[in-house]
Order: sequence, then structure tokens, then C-alpha cells
Amino acid sequence: MRRIIAGLVLVFLLLPAGALHASVRNVILILTDGVNQAQLELARQAGFRNAGMSNSAAMPVSGTLLPLPGDFERPVLAAKNALATGTGQDRMLGMTVSDEVLDSLLTQAKLQGRRTGFVTDGALNDWTGGVFFAHESQLPEPDKLADWLPLCDFDLLAGTLNRPQAPALDPLDAPMAKLGYALAKNRKQVREAAPDRRLFATHSLLESRLFAADRPKDSNESGLLDYMARALSWPQDARGMFLVVDCSKIRLAAATNDTAALIRELWMFDRVLGEAVAFYKEHPEDTLVVAVSLYDVGDLQLGREIGTDFPVGTTRASMLAKLNTSAMTFRQALELAGAGDLFAPGAEELRELERAYDVILAKPAPRDFRSWLDRVLNLRDRHAGVEWLTRAATISLTPVLAIGTGSEAFAGEYNAEELHRKLAAVLGLTARPE
Repeated sequence: MRRIIAGLVLVFLLLPAGALHASVRNVILILTDGVNQAQLELARQAGFRNAGMSNSAAMPVSGTLLPLPGDFERPVLAAKNALATGTGQDRMLGMTVSDEVLDSLLTQAKLQGRRTGFVTDGALNDWTGGVFFAHESQLPEPDKLADWLPLCDFDLLAGTLNRPQAPALDPLDAPMAKLGYALAKNRKQVREAAPDRRLFATHSLLESRLFAADRPKDSNESGLLDYMARALSWPQDARGMFLVVDCSKIRLAAATNDTAALIRELWMFDRVLGEAVAFYKEHPEDTLVVAVSLYDVGDLQLGREIGTDFPVGTTRASMLAKLNTSAMTFRQALELAGAGDLFAPGAEELRELERAYDVILAKPAPRDFRSWLDRVLNLRDRHAGVEWLTRAATISLTPVLAIGTGSEAFAGEYNAEELHRKLAAVLGLTARPE
């Protein structure tokens, strides 16, 4: 009897820390940084007729992320570090001020034996991705941050690579292939990659195709939905998975106060969320889906009900390209911006806009329509009940959505460090002490 008890104690002591906790087999974390509650409501109202936000509206658990306590020079980075490593600091990545190396939730999950992935429609080698795989005592340039990618050992890495000059063959391709990764540069290659191999998928986007609304439907450019499909096809076995999905274009649209692009990117997020929810419905006892925005960008405010007649048309970037390549009349330019019926005939503001447009049009190409277009879009948005208060990131109350096993823990109010501990608990990991 004593031998049996001693053996059980020994087994207990030899178990990894994560195994001492009940854990959820499949955890999907979707980052929607840049979103506030008003933006979600705007996208819901504008897309009501075509179910633009039907998945997020149906999420049964909602919480509120609070700002981190303390005074940070880079509060956005502090929030990212807090989520990934449990320590809110803004001077380095994956480390403490005392040079202690901090493994992220993704790295710990990998060491735990889970399949792991980080996918983004933005750059793999920016701060959002970096906090999950890098350890830097000083904030590195993107090229240096990219050097950490071969070391992270995740099963799926997908996104763009931020390079000063994008080479035809990225320097990372050879070392990643040598490590056993399949390489994919487009949608077809993502879909055809052998299911039992780790995948390193990179895509490049033209400046005119940054947003979902600007890309042709028949494009072979890979994106979040392709990367999601890859991860969600992993075998359902005892290993489980932890997938982090970064919807990066939301914050980019908000940073330029591009309402049309924002709405389309939020609709894209809702499609991504829909894929995760569909997976949850297939595996309801083993899956948790959490969507969170760590900070707000733009501080968008709604003055009234928007309705489905909001002019969700061309993005700001696409409008600027068309204004520069087409000899548009003033009236055509207003129509392009969704402001053709905004002004009463003879209105002073209309005359001012026309004079400013004629001045720009008289200049040689390439012409700079940015200030003129921003003024028109601002007037259009305010007329519809939408107002942007800034183009900067603001640390304020942001939404958290959750569904699945353990989702009840994500109700209420908490900050990013507390969110880290909640995720560590459902993953069966040992969180950093408070």
C-alpha cells in the first residue's frame, strides 16, 4: 500500500504544472485591437440587412477590458505584453525590467504539447506577434524581430513580413524550410500544404489592397479565413490546440478614420468569428473562443441610430487612388465619397469644397487629395451620426466576447494581466503570480 501511495505521489510531482489544472482542449483567441463598443454597434447597424455582425451579436458572454494600472509611455505595448506574458511593461518584449525571460501563453502551450499557431492579416514581425515569440530587452526593428520566427516552433505562422524592401525570396524561407515547415505564398499553396507538416505562410499586399474591401473576390491572395481553415483542420486528439488570430486591419482602418474600411474589416472579423463558432459547435465540450480588443483606436462615437443606408462603399485608400488616376469632376468626386446628396445647392461649405478641389486638380500629378477627402468624409460621417475624436490609440474600456467551455470566467471587468491569468487557467498553465 505504501508503495502505491509513494508511486502516486511521485507521478503527481512529475506532472507538468499545466497538467495539475483542468484545461480546455481547444482555445481560440481572436484579437480585435482598435475596436470599441460603438464600432461594433456601427458595423451591426450598417450590416443589419446582410447579417454583417450576426456572429458577434450572438456571443453569450461579454466582458469589459479595463486599462492597466500605472503610467506607461507606450500603453499599447504594455497591454500586449500583459496579455501574452502576464506582465504589463512597455520597454521590451517578452522580458521584465530585471531581464527575466518570460515565455508567452503560446510558447507555454507549445511546451505543454499543444498544437499552436499565430496568424494575422498584418505583419508577423510587429509588436502584436513579437510579444508571443520574442525576448528583447530593447524594442527591436522589424527585421530583427523576424529573426525570432524560426525559434518559436509554432505549428502555424501566417501573415505578412514587414521589410524595408520586400525581397522576391524572403531570407526566412530557407531556414524555415530546413526546420521542416511547408512554405506557402498564396491561397492555393495554403490549401495544398500537407496536413501533417508545420506551415509558414506569408503573403504580400499592394498598398491599394490593404483592406478586405479592396481585394478582388477571385484573388489568390491568402488571408485569415484560409489560415483559420488550416488550423481548424488539425486532428482532434489529446494534444489540443491554442490558436491566436490577429485581425490587424481593424486598427489600421481606425487610425485613418476610414469608416467604410472599418465596417468591412469588422464584417471580416465576424466571418472569422463565425468559423471559430462553427468549430465550437462541432466540439462544444472541448472548445473555448475568446475575442478581445486590448485598446481603442479613433475613439469613435455614435450620435444616433445609423440605419442600413450608411454609405459603406469605397475605402479611403481606394478613393485616393481613383482621384489621382481619373479626371473626375467635383460632383463625381463627391459621389465617390458618398456625399453626393449631402449639401443643399448653393451651400457655402459646398462652394468652399469645390474651390479647394479645383485648386488641387489644377496641380500636376500626383495630386494630394488627402486633406480634401478627409474633410468630405468627416462631414459625411457626422451627417450620418458617426464621429471620430482622434486617430490615435486610446486606452479605454473595450469589449471581450466569449463562448464555450470556461467562457463564464470572461464575464465582468478585468485588465489585460487578469485576462492573461484567465487564459492561463483554461489552458491548464501556471500563470505568473499577481
